Amino acid sequence: WEKMEPMFLPFKVYNHGFGGAQSRHVVEQFEKLVLPFRPKLIVYYCGVNDVNFGDATGQGPETAMENFKKFYGKVQHTLPNTRILYVSCIYSPIQYARNKVAGCVEINREIRKFIDEVNSGANDSMKDSAATRIIDFLDLNGNLDLVNDRTMYKFDLLHYNQKGYEKVLTVFKPKVAEVWSKL
Repeated sequence: WEKMEPMFLPFKVYNHGFGGAQSRHVVEQFEKLVLPFRPKLIVYYCGVNDVNFGDATGQGPETAMENFKKFYGKVQHTLPNTRILYVSCIYSPIQYARNKVAGCVEINREIRKFIDEVNSGANDSMKDSAATRIIDFLDLNGNLDLVNDRTMYKFDLLHYNQKGYEKVLTVFKPKVAEVWSKL
């Protein structure tokens, strides 16, 4: 996401996304990309590349889910007062063309289920002793109809262009503000 920092003002944003990242990379790089900054809020967007490159790497919806649980566990262990906003895997035009949407649907469904369990206290093994950890979920697919507007994407039909990011920001930034207000 280019020019993310000014688009999210007044929030201080560190964009630590990196191209081609799969969920295992986010877990592996946690100590470098997250821990030194000790954030109050982590916006987590990952899993799409587990689906997109899964045939070549052996990753997929199941590993994306397991790696999100590992990431959540690391946050709980090292940053117990940090909140997570999980952003859904998007359904882009190229994913429809490559028959990859079902994998993203599965990730979103299973992550949402896990988040509901954590938030309700049903998953006590993943909760810290304070037992007050909450994860939020932002479903970009349900809030926006970007998949049918190819003018919102770069040439690859996977990544948003500036116009696409501006539209995403109309639901993304208010959700960040809502979650931030609960900190």
